[in-house]
Amino acid sequence: MFYLTDSSSNYFAGSLYFETVPNYDSLQPVLNYVIEDVEHMINTFEWK
Repeated sequence: MFYLTDSSSNYFAGSLYFETVPNYDSLQPVLNYVIEDVEHMINTFEWK
């Protein structure tokens, strides 16, 4: 889970859920991609 806020009036939250018991070894490549993608989104996020 992650969240972004401007500390006054805006709040954005996100999370990732799996519908099955995750096998860490099988999910590792996907998790690496998702982590990289979310970090990019957080670093380039702008309020409109």
